[in-house]
Amino acid sequence: MTPGNNEEATCAEGSSSSPGDTTELVSVWEEVRRLAAASSGDAADAANAAVSRLSDKDLQEIRTLRCPPAVVRRTLEATWLVLNAGKGASVAQAPPTWLRVQKMLLDTNLVGRMRDFDASALKAEPVLAAYIVSEYFSAGEKYQRSPARSSTSYQRLLISRPSSSSTGGSPVGAAAMVRTESISSTGGSLVGAATTLRTL
Repeated sequence: MTPGNNEEATCAEGSSSSPGDTTELVSVWEEVRRLAAASSGDAADAANAAVSRLSDKDLQEIRTLRCPPAVVRRTLEATWLVLNAGKGASVAQAPPTWLRVQKMLLDTNLVGRMRDFDASALKAEPVLAAYIVSEYFSAGEKYQRSPARSSTSYQRLLISRPSSSSTGGSPVGAAAMVRTESISSTGGSLVGAATTLRTL
């Protein structure tokens, strides 16, 4: 089933119950590291093994999902952006729609394209690479995108664990403190926005 425009918007927003909610986005890098740790290997080996195990049936099942789990959707969004690097203006510094990802999943050579990807195409597009890193591969950080899924407005969740001495040892104080900061890249380049994300 291919989603229509309304379904696309609903899926892009996740399953938030109110229009003002934001959807938590997972760090693709953290997910790869978690899987690698579970398999007692390094991240690259775990990723290569996972790609090699993908079957046509798996891709068909994912393609038919109306609203896939966040980790699946974000991993495939990052994959789409990486595989389309080097195609110039056709790749914007914004997450692809789920419809575009579904079309990518129709490619009978998708697994081969992932295994044989030439990283020089991504190196030739530093702005796109910086966007992908800041949006999908920032280790240890969680990002939220505003409900409009704008490519120029992000919220960064900064998660810190205060020491027990600074909180008086209370269970509530020892819980992770979370603050959000709005980051806008409209006043500068996305490379600048990625630098800002890393230094906040």
